[in-house]
Amino acid sequence: MRIVRKRFAYKRVGTGDKVDQSTFTSFDILHSRDGTSNLREKHGGNVRITALFVFSPQLSLESLYMKTKNRNKLATAVATISLLLMLGGLAYAYFTANGSGQGSTSVGTSQSLTITQIPDGGNFGDTSFRSVPLVPGGPADFMAISVSNPSRGSESVRAVTVSVSTSSLSDIATYNAAHLSPDVQATTSDVTNSGVPVPGCLAAWFAVTNWAALDSGLIISGNSSATLGNTDNGDPDRSSTLSVSLMSEGVNQDSCKNATVDLVFASS
Repeated sequence: MRIVRKRFAYKRVGTGDKVDQSTFTSFDILHSRDGTSNLREKHGGNVRITALFVFSPQLSLESLYMKTKNRNKLATAVATISLLLMLGGLAYAYFTANGSGQGSTSVGTSQSLTITQIPDGGNFGDTSFRSVPLVPGGPADFMAISVSNPSRGSESVRAVTVSVSTSSLSDIATYNAAHLSPDVQATTSDVTNSGVPVPGCLAAWFAVTNWAALDSGLIISGNSSATLGNTDNGDPDRSSTLSVSLMSEGVNQDSCKNATVDLVFASS
């Protein structure tokens, strides 16, 4: 490669004035063996390559310089347009096609509801609930209960039953071992008080009334609870007929005095 240095004056575009000597620009023309030439413009010792082109003897240095400037402007314009297209997004042609695939989902199940009796004096709604102490042949004690749903989905309660708890064989054996004759011995017919047999107080002496919904039932939302009770002595979510009474059997029933009888609730 050989270097040819030229200094020349050129005309500004749009004017007829020559550039004075102080604005002359020095160019190096580098000729390559492949017939191409590289025009380098030097500014204050800094050299920048302006263009690469096929050198033609018919072209003046002024023409070469002006073509170089025009090519730089064109390259800048192309780059700007490309950037705008990238930022603005491009439109694509497309085909339509059908597809298919498989998947699965799992269905959960219900969880057991929790039934808790509302104690005497417990508040639910606006009114304080009061239980009725049982006496032989006296009025029934209407139960107030809270039914809790621990699952995430809603569950329906269509019926609730109540029964009097009786002694298990193990509880009877434990009790009788601690209460020898002449104490009254416990049997499987006796009710319990906090799990302990109440000898002589028979479960058969107690009458119960269960509750059954007349419609679709009591719907309890997930992670919430609802109350069932007698509207005469409370303000439950649903009125119920759950009750327990002590029947008059025509015999001495003193064995049931002051007993707190255990009850068992079940829902469906």
